[in-house]
Amino acid sequence: MSDEDLSELTGYEPNQIQRQLRWLKENGVAFTLRRDGRPRTTWGAYERAMTNAGVASSEPNFDALLARATKHQAHG
Repeated sequence: MSDEDLSELTGYEPNQIQRQLRWLKENGVAFTLRRDGRPRTTWGAYERAMTNAGVASSEPNFDALLARATKHQAHG
């Protein structure tokens, strides 16, 4: 993820490193620090954090679907 992407994602300019770090931590996005102290992350890390937070999920809850189907079959 580029510095520009990170800035757009967090809402903080590239020179606002501490605010970007806080945003990443608060939102559970895994990152490392570059030698210059700036955070570095990937789109995959962002997507995993958002999926784990329940913000985005492209996979259905198969357990709920199975339970509903089983319940429906039991009642006729």
